[in-house]
Amino acid sequence: MKTHPDAPRHGAISSLPDVPTSSMFDTDFLAHYLSGQRHRLVYAEVAEGIELCHWQSAFDQPFTVHTRDDGNRVLLSYQLRGKTDCWLEGGVAGQGEAIRETSGCLYYTPDRRGHFAQHGVCESLTVALRPDVLRTWIEDEEDAPLRRSLDCGSCFRTGYRGEKLHQAALAISRELKHLRTPACDTPGARLIREAQAMMLTGLFLEAGHADLSRANAATPQRQRLMAARDYLLADLAHPPTLAQMAAETGLSAMRIKRGFRELFGHSVYGLFQQTRMREAQQRGNVKQTGHDTPGSKTLTIVARPDDHPNGFETGLYGHPAANGHSSRLGR
Repeated sequence: MKTHPDAPRHGAISSLPDVPTSSMFDTDFLAHYLSGQRHRLVYAEVAEGIELCHWQSAFDQPFTVHTRDDGNRVLLSYQLRGKTDCWLEGGVAGQGEAIRETSGCLYYTPDRRGHFAQHGVCESLTVALRPDVLRTWIEDEEDAPLRRSLDCGSCFRTGYRGEKLHQAALAISRELKHLRTPACDTPGARLIREAQAMMLTGLFLEAGHADLSRANAATPQRQRLMAARDYLLADLAHPPTLAQMAAETGLSAMRIKRGFRELFGHSVYGLFQQTRMREAQQRGNVKQTGHDTPGSKTLTIVARPDDHPNGFETGLYGHPAANGHSSRLGR
């Protein structure tokens, strides 16, 4: 186990290009690389191919380190405080990702360049595993996608969350951060560290399984909501009623209302109105009315005679349209 204490602060932070990732676990290298910056790394080699790393930093200015992955390690990192912004070449995290507070990520990107940025107070706990070690722990069928990602050398997954994962990372970090000398590395202590690394890895995998189960359960409902949207917008001149949408998709009216806001960011009415207005603007025939508010616009929506009393407006808002079959709906 190696540690490096906090160093005094001075000056602005600069980054050197293409630091080997293995160097980021070298306390002597970091003491020079981050000279004058507040940081502390505890690195413990707990078994062959298994390491634990606890990181703390307090950067007054944003700091970005450019890396090349040479470590031949799968990293499972849990962010206890702060945020780490990431970019990795080759489309792994090409659009930029963030490891957010109280969440974890798993990445394995041999020979790829990347950069990682932090600012302010950050604290994280990382389990570094040799790929063949991890493969012996993920032999279940539900881990097949992870095995495939490891085999192709392109794995970057964020969003690992869970109360047990958080509490375990907190407890292990609390213990590691107070270890200052290699004298603590007795055979019993090393066995405890190995058990902690295995437990943390297991909790990462458990959190990943839970996310996969939720995603699988949500997929049919998401598909139904997409079908409901397509049904709603199929004929903008004759919108279906909410009851018709429910009958068409097999979802309840309440589920459709809630699902539209969660998935599309609009109410059913709001999405319909936005789409109708956009199409009318493209055709150049938007009818502007309602001059109570300067610059306000309302859209005239024509409803079918049989839409009421259970029609489009009634089903959504509880306001039946006036006789004449048209209503001016302003928002």
